[in-house]
Amino acid sequence: MKIKLTILFVFLTIQVITSQNYQTVEDVNDACSQLGFAGDEDAEIAVDRILDQIGLFRNFTIQECPDINNAVAKIIESDGGVKERYILYDNNFFSKIDNKADSDWAAISILAHEIGHHLNGHALNNEGSSHKFELEADYFSGISLAKMGASLAEAQSAIQTLRYEKATSTHPAKADRLKEIERGWNKAKGITTTKSTEEENKEKAFSLFRKGEIAFQEYNYSDAIEYFNQAKDLGNVDAYYYLSNCYYLGFGVLIDYDEAYKLAETGYNLGSIPSTYQMGKYLSNGTGIVTNKEDAERLFQKDFQVKWFKDQYKKNKIPFHAYTIGYMYGNGYGGVNKDDENAIIWYKQAALLGDLVGQSNLGVQYEYGKGVEQNYSEAASWYRKAAEMDYANAQYNLGIRYNNGEGVGGVDYTKAFYWLSRSADQGSPISQYEIGVMYYYGKGVEKDFDKAQDWFAKANKQGYAEASYFLAFMYYSNEAKLKEEDEWKRNIGAISLFKKAGKRGHRHAQFMTGKMYSEGKGLKQNYEEALFWFRKAAEQGSPDAQFNIGVMYYNGEGVKKDDTLAMEWWIKAGKQKHQRARELLNDFWGYTFIE
Repeated sequence: MKIKLTILFVFLTIQVITSQNYQTVEDVNDACSQLGFAGDEDAEIAVDRILDQIGLFRNFTIQECPDINNAVAKIIESDGGVKERYILYDNNFFSKIDNKADSDWAAISILAHEIGHHLNGHALNNEGSSHKFELEADYFSGISLAKMGASLAEAQSAIQTLRYEKATSTHPAKADRLKEIERGWNKAKGITTTKSTEEENKEKAFSLFRKGEIAFQEYNYSDAIEYFNQAKDLGNVDAYYYLSNCYYLGFGVLIDYDEAYKLAETGYNLGSIPSTYQMGKYLSNGTGIVTNKEDAERLFQKDFQVKWFKDQYKKNKIPFHAYTIGYMYGNGYGGVNKDDENAIIWYKQAALLGDLVGQSNLGVQYEYGKGVEQNYSEAASWYRKAAEMDYANAQYNLGIRYNNGEGVGGVDYTKAFYWLSRSADQGSPISQYEIGVMYYYGKGVEKDFDKAQDWFAKANKQGYAEASYFLAFMYYSNEAKLKEEDEWKRNIGAISLFKKAGKRGHRHAQFMTGKMYSEGKGLKQNYEEALFWFRKAAEQGSPDAQFNIGVMYYNGEGVKKDDTLAMEWWIKAGKQKHQRARELLNDFWGYTFIE
């Protein structure tokens, strides 16, 4: 089911939108293409000129949409529920306004007004335009055009074309709008010396934000969180990005992926460019939300993300930004193509400046030989630098090196347990899972199913699919502890956890979900549901799932009996050396595999 949100901000009070009411990102792209969409370089240049004057980066997509007879700032949701900012415009409409105003500045002032709506986060109230929003956008337009060199008359030229003088329910009176444009124009020219409360709060918020950045890079994470919280409360939207990272990385707080995602989402919705990047990252790797690669890729196509981080690094030399740029190149995120050599360059800058995440990620590059010759010892050395400063992910990486005996002088389960425990205690779900595995198999510790279950349960709460699967398997195989009166919940717990991991793409969990429905173990037998989950696992190459689909077609369970399809599925499983599939193929059809 699609959740659709559409909010319009119309620049001209008397203008009527004649286009269809686009509901999703897909609708806009499709409809505007049908209307004859083509990129307009002049509009792109005009938008970037406006933003360059105030030192900001674009946080929206500008798209020509002929025949709408307007310019509209709009937020639209994708099928996956991610909101995206658009400015839709009709070039013919701009020409009419310019002609009517007898000024080339009229169209630019309209664009500046619509940009003002997006940068002020007006599209989030789900109520449409208001006097306050329109006046704030007018004020922004006045500032922008003054900085671009327009006279006051030129800055007001578009509004002067309005014939209707009085206020409406959504738009202020013409005189009030002209006055607000003049106030913004005067502000940019330095004519006014009186600061509004809003302007004072904005300056205070930025000052607190910078204090937070300095505390962050000096490892004073508690102070940084306090500064960022104060900054966001005063309206600094980029503070959400840092707060999200604190919860994601375990800096000053326990790791909490759900909270990390919520903070990034809030910042993104308010127009924060770094939060836009963070949202894409979380959607891509499934942090705090089910993975959605399609929406992530669409967000990453906005190249204003990498430009923003590079600009911030150039201005302030913040090591964490260098790490982020490296991560963008390492994964092809944020508007750049995957480039391991560039990733190494940026990671090294961050690492040498003392950034803990940059040090750990530089270690990852050495571990896997990405952009550099593989070197386990060098990887372990960088992990150790960050691990000793209590960075949870570096502690995990170092623990795994001791677990595998790579770059650390051999296997040492005691040291592996030490580093993984330090990471797990900070809330790292992957480390909590690994501790559970060590207790489950008795690696370096005495085998203890109860402790294994407890650690898997902690990681499961953070949505870590491997932990959900392992915990489900403990329920399924009667290894998990339950109170005697709760034994009837065992299979319910197993199916619930298998489903949870399956929804996050864990193919073995998908297979086990199908198996439980197929067997009717502890729940009502449901072949249709079983086939659904077997197919999901089979799509990821599970030979057991492929075999079971073949069985269902052979027996006519939940599907019409079809020996041909049964044979096709068993051949798929047989190619992956599924022994039972090969036996049945040979018994029923004399089909044998030649290795």
